[in-house]
Amino acid sequence: MAGTGKSTISRTVAKSFADQGQLGASFFFKKGETDRGSLSKFFMTIAADLVVSKPSTAPHIEAALNADRSITSKNATEQFQKFLLEPLSKCDMGEGPDVIVVDALDECEQEDDIKRLLYLVSRLETELPDRVRIFLTSRPEEPFRSQFEKKKKTNSRVILHEISQPVVEHDIDVFLRYELSRIRTEFNDRIGQANLVSTDF
Repeated sequence: MAGTGKSTISRTVAKSFADQGQLGASFFFKKGETDRGSLSKFFMTIAADLVVSKPSTAPHIEAALNADRSITSKNATEQFQKFLLEPLSKCDMGEGPDVIVVDALDECEQEDDIKRLLYLVSRLETELPDRVRIFLTSRPEEPFRSQFEKKKKTNSRVILHEISQPVVEHDIDVFLRYELSRIRTEFNDRIGQANLVSTDF
């Protein structure tokens, strides 16, 4: 369902894992935008993020580019192999698995691209179960729905528009209290003693 806040959640999740040093990469699909509406730039973007977030992948990604300069124009499966699967399988593990955030897969314009990416993601789960986790959002449409059903034993799913109203209201309350408390603390840290905002704010 549109407008339920999937992209906002994706950005929040990405920031949270980045703050913990566990965000490997992120990609936000957007229909109508050339670089974000298909898989053409997906794996290159993921590779660029990995080089920054996980420097031990850099030599392997660089080696792939040096070995085949045309790899950036190869098909998704070959780019997946050279830019994602091999670098992650060879790099240092660090603390816990890295998280790759993929937002709005339904915004990918070609259904074949969606099917291909879902298949490749499932390969990551099979071949590197301890090294990477995928956080993926999409409207529950085909082919996402059928592919997810095949993997429902190994995946967790949250359907935003089916969350009960009390849970939604509680989450909003927790968020607002936290943010207002943070704003008060930051303000008090900068302002003079006479102008402090009280803890009742």
